[in-house]
Amino acid sequence: MTIKTNFILACEQAFLTAGSGNLNLIGVFNNITSDRFPFTYPRFDLVVNFDVDTLGAHTLETRITDHDNQEIVRSSLPTKVTTNNFQVIAHFENLSFTKPGRYHVNLTLDGVFAGQQTLTVTHAIKHKVNIA
Repeated sequence: MTIKTNFILACEQAFLTAGSGNLNLIGVFNNITSDRFPFTYPRFDLVVNFDVDTLGAHTLETRITDHDNQEIVRSSLPTKVTTNNFQVIAHFENLSFTKPGRYHVNLTLDGVFAGQQTLTVTHAIKHKVNIA
């Protein structure tokens, strides 16, 4: 099987327009900031678009790891590929990040590498504001 990944995007929300099937992306990001760790990111969508030469039933696996390659989440999504260009929207909820760093979103389709996206998680320093 040959896979060409066109894009992998993380965003606050992704959905298809009824009727036209147009992709709508709200709040695309690569960086997440928190003022404390560990913290839980409430919800995000991962959108993957790729070209594949094998139609039919497949399994898309998403594995998110930290910079030490420790897995923080793994999901498997059965998919039915009906056209050579295929798109998936996967929802993630309550994902916990234990520390700042680079987190890697790795994708495979039936065990074949399909792509990787990096999310950078940074520590924001709160500043005290003194009002006189």
